[in-house]
Amino acid sequence: MLGGSSGLIKTSTDGITCTTSNSGATILHDGFTFGNMFIVVGASGSIYTSFNGTTWTSRTSGTSNHLLGVTFQK
Repeated sequence: MLGGSSGLIKTSTDGITCTTSNSGATILHDGFTFGNMFIVVGASGSIYTSFNGTTWTSRTSGTSNHLLGVTFQK
């Protein structure tokens, strides 16, 4: 999974072909992970989640700080 400015996110199931989606945010995404869902974080405390890498849901982080990373733990 790759991300960038303006909420653009690229995902790939095979590491070769990428699909572009948009979280709907107008911010930069900096941290990415996948566990049982995709999670991206970034500027202004933004958090977005997706189960399919295409449809994204905004989540509340409780902070306006820039989030630089995220991890998944089972």
